[in-house]
Amino acid sequence: MYRPRKTEKSLLVGKTCSSGRTKLHEPTNNLPPKLTGERTLGKILSFSQQSTAVLLCPVVGYPFPKFKWYKFIEGTNRKQAVTLDERVKQVAGTLIIREAKVEDSGKYLCVVNNSVGGESVETVLTVTAPLKAKIEPPVQTVDFGRPAVFTCKFEGNPIKTISWLKDGNKLDHSDAVLRIEAVRKEDKGMYQCFVRNDQESAEATAELKLGGRFEPPQIRHAFDTETVQPGNSVFLKCIASGNPTPEITWELYGRKLSNNEVYQIGQYVTVNGDVVSHLNISSIRTNDGGLYRCVASSKVGTTEHSARINVYGLPVVRSMEKQAIVAGGTLIVHCPFAGHPVDSVVWERDGRLLPINRKQKVFPNGTLIIENVERASDQATYVCVAKNSQGYSARGSLEVQVMVPPKIHQFSFGDEPSFVRETVSVQCTVSSGDQPISFSWMFNGKPIRNEVGISVGSMSKKISYLTIDSVSEEHIGNYTCVAANRAGMSTFSTALVVKVLPRITPFGFEDSPVHSGQFVEVTCTVSEGDLPVQITWQLNGRDFDNFPEVTTTKVGKRTSVLSIESVSYANAGIYTCLARNRAGEAVFSAELQVNVPPQIVPFDFGNKPVHSGEFVQVYCTVNEGDLPLIIKWNLNGHHLDNFLDLTVAPVGRRASILSIESVSYEHVGNFTCIAKNRAGVARYSAQLQVNVTPQITAFDFGDGPVHSGQFVQVTCTAFEGDLPLKIEWLLNGRPLGDLSEVTVSTVGKRTSFLSIDSVSYAHAGNYTCRTKNRAGEAAYTSELQVNVPPRIVPFSFGDQVVNAGQATQATCLVSEGDLPLKITWSYDGNAADASFTTIKISPKASLLLIDAASETQAGNYSCTVTNAAGSVSFTASLDVYVPPRWILEPTDKAFAQGSDAVVECKADGFPKPVVTWKRATGVSPGDYRDFKPNNPDIKVEDGTLMINNIQKTNEGYYLCEANNGIGSGLSAVILISVQAPPQFEVKYRNQTAKRGDPAVLQCQAKGEKPIGILWNINNKRLEPKGDNRYTIREEILPDGVVSDLSIKRTERSDSAIFTCVATNAFGSDDTNINMIVQEAPEVPYGLKVLDKSGRSVQLSWVAPYDGNSPIKK
Repeated sequence: MYRPRKTEKSLLVGKTCSSGRTKLHEPTNNLPPKLTGERTLGKILSFSQQSTAVLLCPVVGYPFPKFKWYKFIEGTNRKQAVTLDERVKQVAGTLIIREAKVEDSGKYLCVVNNSVGGESVETVLTVTAPLKAKIEPPVQTVDFGRPAVFTCKFEGNPIKTISWLKDGNKLDHSDAVLRIEAVRKEDKGMYQCFVRNDQESAEATAELKLGGRFEPPQIRHAFDTETVQPGNSVFLKCIASGNPTPEITWELYGRKLSNNEVYQIGQYVTVNGDVVSHLNISSIRTNDGGLYRCVASSKVGTTEHSARINVYGLPVVRSMEKQAIVAGGTLIVHCPFAGHPVDSVVWERDGRLLPINRKQKVFPNGTLIIENVERASDQATYVCVAKNSQGYSARGSLEVQVMVPPKIHQFSFGDEPSFVRETVSVQCTVSSGDQPISFSWMFNGKPIRNEVGISVGSMSKKISYLTIDSVSEEHIGNYTCVAANRAGMSTFSTALVVKVLPRITPFGFEDSPVHSGQFVEVTCTVSEGDLPVQITWQLNGRDFDNFPEVTTTKVGKRTSVLSIESVSYANAGIYTCLARNRAGEAVFSAELQVNVPPQIVPFDFGNKPVHSGEFVQVYCTVNEGDLPLIIKWNLNGHHLDNFLDLTVAPVGRRASILSIESVSYEHVGNFTCIAKNRAGVARYSAQLQVNVTPQITAFDFGDGPVHSGQFVQVTCTAFEGDLPLKIEWLLNGRPLGDLSEVTVSTVGKRTSFLSIDSVSYAHAGNYTCRTKNRAGEAAYTSELQVNVPPRIVPFSFGDQVVNAGQATQATCLVSEGDLPLKITWSYDGNAADASFTTIKISPKASLLLIDAASETQAGNYSCTVTNAAGSVSFTASLDVYVPPRWILEPTDKAFAQGSDAVVECKADGFPKPVVTWKRATGVSPGDYRDFKPNNPDIKVEDGTLMINNIQKTNEGYYLCEANNGIGSGLSAVILISVQAPPQFEVKYRNQTAKRGDPAVLQCQAKGEKPIGILWNINNKRLEPKGDNRYTIREEILPDGVVSDLSIKRTERSDSAIFTCVATNAFGSDDTNINMIVQEAPEVPYGLKVLDKSGRSVQLSWVAPYDGNSPIKK
C-alpha cells in the first residue's frame, strides 16, 4: 500500500490496539546507538576478487542514527570517508562493494551517531586474488666483486610471506629485493622466490651467471721440497695467473722476504698474462734452510704454496718474536728450524717437555698448538729444541703474552619506566680486562657526541657513567657502552623507557566560520604518548555532556571524533581536546565560528478577512541573526513600489513596520518580509484577505485504501465565497495535466466532480481541490491510498561466466510495492536449502550468495515477493561452467590387421566439451598432428575414433583431447597396436651356388610373434633330419624372425624352388627362392656327320647338360 510521506522515520516502539492492528508511535525515550549483537561482529571478512563484499553495521538507536563509513589509510591511523558510486553503495548501515578489487582491502570503520550518543564498528576486509610471481631480471651475468640485485615482483592478495631459495637451499631472507653486494664464485646458480598465503603459493626462478672479467689467483707452477749442500745456489720459481694480474711475494717461516745480499727476487708477466716470480739464493747457508712460501694475491683472492728447503748442517733455530694472543683464542706456532738432517723437533716449557695438558699439541714438523689460551696457565716462555742423530741440538725461545679483553658488568636504567624531565644515570663497569681501557657510548647504534642533555664521563680507569639531566621523548632508545683494549672490545646495551606525554595532532574546523544548520566534524588524534589515554572535550573551558546536537565518539585507543549534526549559534566557541595519561596531559584548541542567519518572528493580519477601506498594520521583527540586517517587503512576489497607500518604515536595527491606510482589492495576497545578512536569508509571509474567500465542504475517498482497478469519485463543493469562482484540482501539489483515467467535470458554479475509472499506483497521493475568487482562495486535500502490489527489478547472476568453485550472487530489489514485504527464494521450484545463503540487506532488497558454485547448483533461481496487495516472482537462470571430466577415458588398444577399429573417448562438463583426436608425428609420444581431411578410412564421431580396414601404417600413439574453454581440459595418450600376419617383403628371388660349395638360403618375415617357419623344396616339406646336408637356424628379431637354411655342399638336385613359409596366429605368408646350382657342362654325345665336301664337314650332336650356365664355346 503506497502512502506518500515527506519524512521517513524509524519507529522502534509499538503498541497493539484492540482492533488487532498495530500502530507505531515514536519512542518516548532517546536511545543512543547500540550494537544489536556482540562486538565481534566487527571482524575480519574475506571475499574473492570480482565478488560482492557486504560489510554490516548492526547498530540501532533513536533518533534514527546517521551511518558513515570510513577507510583507514594503510600504515597510518588516519582515515578518509568512503566514496560512494555505482560500484560502492550504502544501504542503511550496510556497505556493499560490487566487483571487489584488491585495493578495496583494508580496515573499515562504521561511525554511527545521533543526538544522544555514538558507536563505531571496525571491520577488516581482505579481497583475495590469485598469486603470481616473477623475478627481474630472469637471467643476469655479473663479474666477480660486483653487486647483483634480484627483485621478486608479485601480484595477488593477501601476501603472508616472501622467501628465497638458492639451488634448492633456503636463504635467510624475507624481503622482495635480494641484493648481493660483492658476487663470489659460490653465488652463481639458480634463485627462487616464493610468495605464500594460507591458501596458495607462487614461485619464480632466475639465474645468476658469473662474468669473465675477474678470475681469482691460481698458482700454475710451484717449487718442490729439496735438500742441498751449503754453498750451492738455489733457484725457486712460482708461476701464477688471474685477472687482474696477481702480485707474488715470498716468505720464510711467515716473515716476508725482500732483496738483499742473500735473497734476489724478481718477477715478470708473460704474453699470456701469467706472472713468473723467482727467488734466488746464490750461496745458501745452513741457517737459510726452512719453510719457504710464495703468495699470489689480487683484489679478488689469494692463494699460496709452501715447501721446505733443507741445507745440510747442524741444527739451527731462528730467533722468534714475542707473540701476543687474546685469551680464549688458539695459538699456532711453527718452530723456525734449519739444518739437515734433523731427527726431532720438540717444545719445552720451564724445562718440561710438551705437551703437559690436553690443550697442547706438538707435531713432528715443529708446530705447536695451544687451544683456549688463558693468561694464568699459558702465558710463559716456550723453547723449541731441534736435534740431529749425533746429539747436536739448537734451541730458540718464544715469549707468549696472553691479553684479556674487557668484560662489562650488566647495568640498566631501572625496572620502571622514567618520567619526562626526570634525571637518570647508569654506570658501565669493566669487571676484568687489560688496561688501558677506552670507553665510548652509543645511542641507537650511533656514537654519542653532542647530544642535547646527555653527558658521559669516567669515574675511574674501569668505570664510565652516562647521565641525562632531564629525560624527554628524544632520549627513548638503546644505550650501549663500548669498552676496548688491545685484546678486543666488549659492549653492553640497555633500553631507556620513558613515560611519554600525549601529543595531539593539530586540528581545526574547516571552512570556519560555518553557517547555521551545517554539519561539522573534527578529529582529535593522540599521535604520541603512552597508553591508556583518556580523551575529553571542553567548550569555552567547560566540560559538556548533553549539549544539543553535539556527539563525541571514541575511535580506537587514540582518537575521538566530535560532530555537530546541525550547527547553531549556541555551538560557537573554543573547542578543546584534552588527552591524559600517566605521564601527564596535552591540550589543543580550535575555534568554531558560526554565522547566524536571520530568524523572523511570525506575524499576520488577523484571523479574518478585512473589509475594503480599513486600516491595517503589521510588524516584521528579526529576533536572531548577525548584524547588519537588510529588511525588505514584497506583495505576491513583487516589490511594493508598484502599490499605492503602502508605507514601510524601519523600527530600530531589527524591525520594520508595514502600514496600509485604506485596504482595497489590490492589496489582497501574501505580504512577505525578507531579512538578509551575511549568513543567509529569512522570509516570512502573511496573507491579507479582503471580503469573503471561498470555503470548501470536506470530502474523502473512503475509510481505507482502495485496490488497483477500482472506480472512485469525489465531490468538491465551495459552499461559501464570492463569485465568480475558479475550481481546479491538484495531485501532490501539481496540476493533474493529462493523467490517464482521471475525469474532472463541473456542476453549477460551486461544484466539481473528480472521477477515476480504474485506479492504479500512479493515482495514489494527495488530491487538492483549490477554489479562487477575487477575495482569495481555499483548498482542501484528501489522500487517496492505493494498495500497490510489489514489482521486482529484473536481475541476473552477472555477465561473467561462473565457473565451478567460484562465488556468485544475485540481488532481488523491489522497486515498487507496499511494506511490509516478504521476500523468499526458491531453486527450480523448491524452497531454499543450505546450498546457498540469502541475506535481507534492506526492507526492499535481498541478496542471494553462493560461496562455491557447483554443477548441481545450476538452474533457475526465483525471488518471490509478497505483500498485502499481491505477489510477484522473477526467475534468473544460473549456468555453472564445469571443466571437462572423463566419462570414458581411452586406454591402449590392439586390433587385428584389416579389422575396423573403434576407440571411444567421452567426457562431460558445461558447456559440453569438444572431443578431438590427433596422431603422434613419430614413433613415440610428443608432437601430434591433426588427421588429413577427407580421409574416408579415419573418422571421428561424437568423440569416437573409427579406423576402417586398419593396417600396420595406422599403428602408433594417439592423443584424445576434451576442451570446453574451462580450465586446461583433459587429454589422454593411448597406443593403438595392429596385429598383422607374417609378411615377406621379397616374394621371389634367384640364388646361385657352385656345385659342392656350401650355400645359405635366408628368409625374413615381419609380423606379430610368435612366428613359425617351415621350408619346402619343390612344394614338398624339407626335413633336415632326413638329409644331414641341411641345417635350419632361426633368430628372433624385434619386428619378426629370420630363418637360415644351410646346405653343407650343394648337389645338382638342389637346383629347385625352395619355399619359406611363415605362420602366426593371424595368418601366413611365403617367399620362393630359385636355387641354381652351377657346374661344368657334360661331354656332348650322339655325334653324327651330316654332310661333307672337299673342304668342310657338317656335324651334329646332342646338346649336353649345361650345368645351369650358358655354354660359351
